[in-house]
Amino acid sequence: MPGRIAQQLVGASGYEGLYDILQTYSMSPGFTVKDIANWVWEGRMPAEEAEDILGVDRTEMADLIARWIVGEDKFKNSWSAL
Repeated sequence: MPGRIAQQLVGASGYEGLYDILQTYSMSPGFTVKDIANWVWEGRMPAEEAEDILGVDRTEMADLIARWIVGEDKFKNSWSAL
């Protein structure tokens, strides 16, 4: 289910809120935001699919990958390859 829909269904303010709900009910996520960022960075998942899953736009996705995968300078030079 796309992240934006899941957020609306459970009243979460963002993707982090979905993880908070899992934690509240002692449930483990099937994957993490870091997993998704890695998959996009490695080319195993299109950025558009990751944006849909996480419920974020292109700019937010770029920021997420920059935070999780590489330093900001290296990231800016590499994003267009994705």
